[in-house]
Amino acid sequence: MFEAALNITYELGFEYCGFIMGSNALYRPNRSIHLNNYPDEWNKIYKTENYFEIDPLVVHCKRDVLPLVWEEKTFSAVPDMWAHVQAQGLNFGWAQSVHDFRGFFSMINLGRRKGPVQAHELYEKAGQVLPWRRKPTAWGRLSSAPPNSPAARQRSCNGRHWAKLRLISPQFSAYRNVPSVFTSAVR
Repeated sequence: MFEAALNITYELGFEYCGFIMGSNALYRPNRSIHLNNYPDEWNKIYKTENYFEIDPLVVHCKRDVLPLVWEEKTFSAVPDMWAHVQAQGLNFGWAQSVHDFRGFFSMINLGRRKGPVQAHELYEKAGQVLPWRRKPTAWGRLSSAPPNSPAARQRSCNGRHWAKLRLISPQFSAYRNVPSVFTSAVR
């Protein structure tokens, strides 16, 4: 599954892909799963410095489903982390998450060495990322969920949420006859 995500990552013009899956629920232990193709040195630094607890991308994605572009001001509260990120070649990218009804979240980060993420690029590519950023929390659950199950209702609810915000892919919006406007998600 991750190999397929990497292939899509490369097709979208990015070099790095990272998934983080975790829980926001108070009654669940604070454990998370990390899958990525980041440089080994960055993974060591991330773990040693305990960046997961203060990573502004994780903090944002735990509470919000709108995309967040990697830039210096995003890391203003943790400038040493930004310096480490830059030193490892993770210079440009964006993070985005999805939440489920049980308090789980999954987030995807797409990164590259050259070329900042532009609003038009985010608009064009986010629609291709949306379906597979859901995969980590959905493996073995949502895809096989009966039509009236809580998981299926949540999937439907998430689709309505994006439609309300008009943050949906051009392909989906054409099918559903809903205008697709993604520029409001760029902060």
